[in-house]
Amino acid sequence: MFRSKSFNINNRSVGFGPLTRSKSCSDMYTTLVNMKTFITIKEVSPEEAFYATEKMLTETMAEDWFYFDFLKLDKEQERWKMRYNQAFSILNCLSTNAKLQSMRDKTDGSKKFFAVAYFRGIPVGALQLLVQDNHENELSEVSFLATHCGIRGCGVLLIEYAVNKSQQLGMEGKLKLSPYDEARQAYINMGFMNINGGMELHPAARNDKWKWNKITSRYECC
Repeated sequence: MFRSKSFNINNRSVGFGPLTRSKSCSDMYTTLVNMKTFITIKEVSPEEAFYATEKMLTETMAEDWFYFDFLKLDKEQERWKMRYNQAFSILNCLSTNAKLQSMRDKTDGSKKFFAVAYFRGIPVGALQLLVQDNHENELSEVSFLATHCGIRGCGVLLIEYAVNKSQQLGMEGKLKLSPYDEARQAYINMGFMNINGGMELHPAARNDKWKWNKITSRYECC
């Protein structure tokens, strides 16, 4: 049993609403909302990425999302605990990298791009994309991706951003990443393939998962 905050949709009004202590972890999972239609993805500066990830760490995904009786954890609560810890850890890495990137010399032959997912101005996810200059066959790498543990449908929008950034940079939308084992299935569902211990996405070869929109000149995950 635990208390938390959740994104709720009631009568088309979306906002933060409290969950009572009587909510079980099973109830929590049914409360999670697919927010794709309410989320905006924005490419941001390292400074804004740092601010957004710090806000997530200290406010929108603060400790009251993680209140358990640790002596009585069921399997769903164990999965929730793991998901929260992984997201929190990755957000910490994103925050640190964004801060370092804002202070460093940007002439080392690589480029880092940051994107933040916003729900009505509130940061709910972030991504770091690494692109190596002068490496023709090197795929763009999703170094870090984390989303708020109470939202569904945000990660795929961040991956869409990364695919289209790769396409924009002349790298055919191809990506690589090294996810947690527990996240592999989610990436497989987006069209990623297991290759040499990591994962790769070649969107042009996965028209069952990715469509090229001739009107917008963008890839869209389907």
